[in-house]
Amino acid sequence: MLNSKYLPFLCLLALSCSVKKQDSNLLNDEKETTINVQAIKKIDSAVHGLAPIDGVSYLVSDTYSPIVQDRIVEIVPESNIRLSVNNFIQQPGGILNQQGLITTTDIGRNLIQSVQNETIVDSWDVFVPWNVIAYDSNRLLATYGLSNGGIALLQPGGQAQIFISGLQNPFDLARDSRGNIWVSEQGLNGQSPGRVTQYNVNGEILQRITEVVFQNPEGIALDGSDNLYVADTGASIVYAFNPEGGLIAQTEANFVHLPIMMTNDIDGSIIGTGVFEGNNQVLRYSLVTDSETKESD
Repeated sequence: MLNSKYLPFLCLLALSCSVKKQDSNLLNDEKETTINVQAIKKIDSAVHGLAPIDGVSYLVSDTYSPIVQDRIVEIVPESNIRLSVNNFIQQPGGILNQQGLITTTDIGRNLIQSVQNETIVDSWDVFVPWNVIAYDSNRLLATYGLSNGGIALLQPGGQAQIFISGLQNPFDLARDSRGNIWVSEQGLNGQSPGRVTQYNVNGEILQRITEVVFQNPEGIALDGSDNLYVADTGASIVYAFNPEGGLIAQTEANFVHLPIMMTNDIDGSIIGTGVFEGNNQVLRYSLVTDSETKESD
């Protein structure tokens, strides 16, 4: 990813946009689904790591920007403040907050660390770790590597093993209600079309999104219905797909400029980051469906 993507950009002043889908079971009703975008909080720069604290405060990090590089920032309604976990981080990427146990990827040191009450409680040596999620009650999953990357399974005591290999610049991952894993890949050398793929618990491919050609998919997240949200940073488009991989809706290009991270808020809703209405912001995404009864021909 290039530092130039953090240049200011004036976005369209609108509330939501969509791709229209029609329910073939309804002869007289046409349902239009849109992705609604709500600004939550302005931030200093684009964000690679995002984790909720309590629904109104968030942890954010940016790997490249000199504004927040080498630290994680806690943003609260009143102001931005530094977090003491910064003492352990060199080049932060993804963040996971599990009730005060904060796990961060440190790309600069090829390291993932879990910190609680300013004390390191566990760490794993992982090459170029981008993002990390909870896999079960005591294990984590993390994307790692570049053109020949993969997903690592992190176990207590600093043990890490390969879960999936052979991925092209994997960035983010999300676990659905059945335990299957969605993964975004930025593509070979970050230049070829990216991919978003679903794997089962054995690391076998279940499906791959084919309805959209991704330029540079980064952040991904799942809502309570297992609908998948994808931030295509290269195209400046946010997509929503159903559990079968079908396109539900998408924002217009540059409606949210350079969307990067996606995750779940405390209440399970989808939050992300990007340039919206001319400012870097934490954003909330949701699907809205309207019905319009039409006269029969």
